[in-house]
Amino acid sequence: MAQVKVKRIKEKINTIKNAWNEGAPDVEEFRNTKKTTFASDITAAQAVEDEIADLKAQLKMKEDDRDDRYAKLEDDAIDIAEGVRGHKDYGRDSALYGAMGFVRQSEKKSGLTHKKKSADNKDGGVK
Repeated sequence: MAQVKVKRIKEKINTIKNAWNEGAPDVEEFRNTKKTTFASDITAAQAVEDEIADLKAQLKMKEDDRDDRYAKLEDDAIDIAEGVRGHKDYGRDSALYGAMGFVRQSEKKSGLTHKKKSADNKDGGVK
């Protein structure tokens, strides 16, 4: 189905409705469209649009609820990691710590690095 430009159509039909009501209030039908049918179709379309807005608001609230729950779980995970690291029977190098997805102390590299000097940079000097 082609993309429907709801905003543009909505503005257009409201302009038509207002002009019809002001310019030809006594005319009840143009071609095959009755004024009452046109007005009720506008009302029905607006009702669906209002329902969509409500559903979007509900979805946003559910997403916020989900995000809050996962943020708390992330804080709990950090707390658990700290607890395992500081526990006298487990600690940073325990199998439990590694099984939880953390890098055990014995598996960490020393952290000491020696950067290699690169070739001449753009200025002609050596980095």
